[in-house]
Formats: sequence, structure tokens, C-alpha cells
Amino acid sequence: MARHRAKLVTTTSKANWTWIPVISLLAASLAYVGPSNASNQGISLYVSAPYVQGSHATEGVLKEDFNDLGECTTANGVGTVTLSNPHACSINGPNQYGGAAVGPENSTPTTGGTGTPHLKNSSNTRFVTFTPPTPVKYVGVWWSAGSPGDLIELYSGNTLVQSVSTDTVLDVFDASGGQVSTVGGGTHPTNNYYGNPRSSENTGQPYTYLNLFLSGGLSADRIVISGQYFELDNLVTSTVEQSTTSSMVLVASSQIIAWSPTNTTRAVGSSPLAPNSTATVTRPASGGGAITYSVVSQGGTGCTVNSSTGVISYSAAGTCVVRATAAAVNSSPRYFASTRDISFSIVAAPGTPGTPTVEVGDGSANVTVVRGSGDAPTSYTVTAAPGGASCTVTPPATSCRITGLANGTDYTFSSTATNAAGTSGVSVSSSVVRPSAPPSNNSSSGSSSGSNPSVSLPPEIKSIAIRPSRTPGQSIVRVQLPQAQLGQRPTQVEVRILDFEGKLLRKLLVPVDEGAGTLELDVNLAQGSYNTQAVAISSSGTSKPVAASPALVYKPFFEPGRSVTRPVLIGTEVSSDISFLPNSAKLSNRSKSDLRKVAQTLISTGARAAVTGFSAKWVLGSTHEAKLATARAFSVGKFLQNQGVTNWIYYYGVPSLQTNAPAKNAWKSSIRVLPD
Repeated sequence: MARHRAKLVTTTSKANWTWIPVISLLAASLAYVGPSNASNQGISLYVSAPYVQGSHATEGVLKEDFNDLGECTTANGVGTVTLSNPHACSINGPNQYGGAAVGPENSTPTTGGTGTPHLKNSSNTRFVTFTPPTPVKYVGVWWSAGSPGDLIELYSGNTLVQSVSTDTVLDVFDASGGQVSTVGGGTHPTNNYYGNPRSSENTGQPYTYLNLFLSGGLSADRIVISGQYFELDNLVTSTVEQSTTSSMVLVASSQIIAWSPTNTTRAVGSSPLAPNSTATVTRPASGGGAITYSVVSQGGTGCTVNSSTGVISYSAAGTCVVRATAAAVNSSPRYFASTRDISFSIVAAPGTPGTPTVEVGDGSANVTVVRGSGDAPTSYTVTAAPGGASCTVTPPATSCRITGLANGTDYTFSSTATNAAGTSGVSVSSSVVRPSAPPSNNSSSGSSSGSNPSVSLPPEIKSIAIRPSRTPGQSIVRVQLPQAQLGQRPTQVEVRILDFEGKLLRKLLVPVDEGAGTLELDVNLAQGSYNTQAVAISSSGTSKPVAASPALVYKPFFEPGRSVTRPVLIGTEVSSDISFLPNSAKLSNRSKSDLRKVAQTLISTGARAAVTGFSAKWVLGSTHEAKLATARAFSVGKFLQNQGVTNWIYYYGVPSLQTNAPAKNAWKSSIRVLPD
């Protein structure tokens, strides 16, 4: 799709508009990612150098040192905490078993110092779950007084991403011969990992900082801790993929499975599908874990797979998802088990297409196909009669153009559909059409209709929207052009600027280049101060106008001179009882019920609304508070839109309310009707 950008400026006269010429045309493209629809991804476990008690990660970081938490059952710096049992963990003061001497952001080896509180899990059957606000690509934790059976599990939704037992760390230390090799080619004495670096106590247990790196498309949205007396401190997460440091030691990593068959589509009733590539392990270089195959989803195909060869049998159409699993390697170097999924499509032949529709021009025709029953086609073939001229439609396109037709000759058009399973029957032929040359320049222009079948009004503008601009006081009007057929392509677009009562303030004509897909207009009016609509214009006439959808505009409505943390809101309050859970922007069922009533009020009056979200002071700091307050206001505004409110809604967040502000507002949003 081409992108047509122009700049609009106004003069002092409301009726005058000046256009700056087109700056550029940009073509969009798509990247082919292959039939496997899955990228290489994995997880790696490294330990930092001895005596390191914090993380090297700095970007996209959330962290918790447990110093200010009196108990486990609360939100903390990395998100929320969920316990499988009220006694699953405790916050303990510094002792020989735990309590780092430095903060979570300090990755310098440190000995001695004063300890701080730390978290202790109580048993192998009780779990502590940390849920970050967004999925993470890195997890770091100070593992002190490590015990066999301590476990870290990373989840994405309900899927276990990786289970990491600290037994693996102990096994590497035990098998090291007294020295472990670093990423940078150096070594660390294994003995330096044993004993509390703060006090030199408890030399029989390991103390080390664990680093879990997730790569590729892999991320985790839950961190589950368990183990008999799993002591931990300085928990750090990052939403950004992190790199190792030269002093780290690799403990274990996922095997990388290479598997990219290209024959992933097969017709129903053919022989079993043997993928033309089999899964292999590219890491380690030798001695990789054994590959086995299993069915993840039958998708109605009734598919089964040979666990050793990967050959797939099936009985019906649908999608069969097959998983290749590389078993864990427990010798040195160690590797986690890993998987790679491939989707195989079992297809039936497409049904006969419906009757095509035709738009004729000068010696040509644009033919639009109609999908029939059965599985989706990969292509259509359109054929003209008489003469047999043809063209091909490749979905998602729905039409193609046939040229070289004789003006004044009657034609019909039919189509067939094809996919991997075969070709359909021939459709019913279209109505008879007759290509003709366009009217001469001196022909009558008094009517946009007549006997010439090539003349028809252009289709409506696909969409129009007002977007914010980086320049204060300006905005962007974005018009998405229709996918017009031959003879219907607009040559101009008229954009109309309206006030909120629908009064026309200005209008302008924008030329449309051939191939343009969108128009973007820089307007020196602020978003929220106007509405707009657009029509498509061609030589045959003007389309129906299409208006911009009502906008959610980020804008405060406070009395002038008032502090943002002590706002006096403008307008008449229609609801202040829109509540949320602490540290959440999710609407409760009761709030949704109240908002449905508010929506009806706004719809019946046509009034504009201002939504102000609030948040109290929070341990994550002022930036988090501001985002949370804004998210609450946006949630309310979006819900009102979804209820059919078509007038403008302004939203804004007020963080960190001062203590003399109403405490009840800390978890709520206010909705006010603005004056005209």
C-alpha cells in the first residue's frame, strides 16, 4: 500500500487553505518467515562471578530487595505476589543463610558488609509466585544457602516455559574439578561459591547469583519459586533481552532445534505426509538429546505421528500441529530439553466459486471472484468468453484485470478455485457486459449516470481518523483510501473540517496519486478541537461522506492555576464511583454496570465527557503511578466507546494524590460532562 503524505497550513482567513506538495511515497512490504511459523528460542542459566549479589541488568528493569516488606502477601517491586498457602514464605532478617549486603543493581563482587532482609520459601509443596506487569526476558536472583530441590519455574500463560532445578548448579560445581570456566575464557575457584560472602559462615552451602536469559520469541509472565528453605534476595526482572558478561559461568541452556519442512500442506486422501526435513539439534555440536515427535493438536484431522520418524497420518481436513522434542543432556555441558512446533495443513479441494461480478472499462474488465464452499483457495483463475483471455487472483486479493478485450463486444466471465488439494468446478458465468471507450472531452457532463456501464460512483473512503502530532497544537488527519475497481478510482479526496455541532469550518481538495493507499494531512489544529469527514471524487461523481470515529483524546480538564495533584475538575459529575483494585486498571463488574448507565446518559444528551483517573502513592514510584492513573482513565473511556458513545471523550490520569485530597479517590475514576 502506498502512503501519500501532505502538509496542511492555514492562513488568517478561515476559508483559505494552502497545500505543500507531496513529500514522498512509501511502499509497504511483508517479510516471509517460513513455513515453521516459529523462531529459534531458548533459555540459558548462568551464574555470576563469586560474591556477586546483584544483577548487571539496567534496561527495562524491575527489582525487589525485600527490605521494606513485612510479609509475603503483598505487591512488590517486580509485580504481584501469590502464595499457594498462607505459610508459603516469610520475610527474614539477615542471618547466616541470607540477606545480601548490597542492592539488586550492584553486580560487583562484594564480601563483608551489613545484611538486609530476605525471602525464604518454606517447602517443596508450597509455592511463591511473582507476576510481573509485563512479560519478561530476564530473571536474576541471589540464591543463598542453596539446597538440593530448590526450583525456579517460568510460565507463559498456562504453559511451562522452563523448570530450572538448582541441582543442576550443584552438579556443575561438583563436576568442575575445582575450577569453573567463564564466558570470557577465565576461571573461578569453585570453593569461592560456598559460604556466605558477608560473614564467611555456612561454608557447606552455595551462595551465587542466578541469571536466566530468555531469547527469541520466548518470554515469561510468571515466576514460581519452591523448595525446602529456598532463601533468595535481590530479585530482578527485565522486559528487554539481556546479554551475558565475561565473568559469568554457563550452567545449562536450551538445545536449539532446526526443523523447517516446506511440504506442510497436503490434500485429504493422499498418502501419509513425510516432512521433507527432520528435526535436528544444532547445539551442542555433538551428543544432542534424542529427537521425538508428538501431536500437539489434531485440529479435526485425526492426525497421528510416528514418534521416531515424524511421518504424519491423517483422515480429515484441518490443521495438525506436531512437536519435535529434544531431550535434555545431563552430561557436561548440560542442556535443557526444548521443543519446536510445526503446523501441517490438511486441505480439501475448494468448492465451486460463486458468480463473479464485473466492472468493464476501455478494452478491459476488472473481475471480482466470490468464494464458494470448501477449503480456502490459494488462487482463482478468471476466464473471458469469447476469446479465453484470463487472469489470476491470489488471495487476499479478490479481483484481477483482463486487458485486450474488444470494445462493443459482449463478454461473460467465469472462475475456478485452486488449492493444494485440486481445482474446483467452473462457476456460473457473469452477466453479459460490454467494454467501451470513455466519453470524449466534448460530451455532455450533466449527469453521472447513463447507459455506459463503465461509469459508476467511486466507493466510500475506507476510514478517516484524527491522530496526535508531535508538534504542540497540531494533529494529523489520516485517510485510508478505498480499494477501487477500474473506472471507480478517485482522483481527489475532499476533506472537511467540522466543529462539534457539525458546522463546516473549512474544506480542501487533495489530489490522489495512482497507487496511493493513504493520505496523511498535518493540520494546525489540536486533536480534540474539531471533527472531520472525507469523500472520494472521480470523474463520475462523489461518494457518500465518511466521518472520523469519535476519539479518545489525552487531555486534562482542570480549573486554571490548580496543581495537578490537587485538581479541581471542570464539568458536571455524572459518576465518581468507578472503582478498581489496588495497582490495577481492570474494571470491576459493578463498575461496568454503572458505566453502562453513564453511556446511556452520554448517548441521549450528546455531551462530551472528561474522565479523570486517580492513583495513590505506590512502592513502584511516580512513573508507575502516573501510568496507572492514565490507564484507569483510558479503561473507562474505551468501555464507554464500546457501549456506543459516539461523542468525544477526554481522559487524563492524576498520580500520587496529596494526603489532603479525598482518600477515596485513590482507586477510582471520575466522569464529568463538559459544558458546551
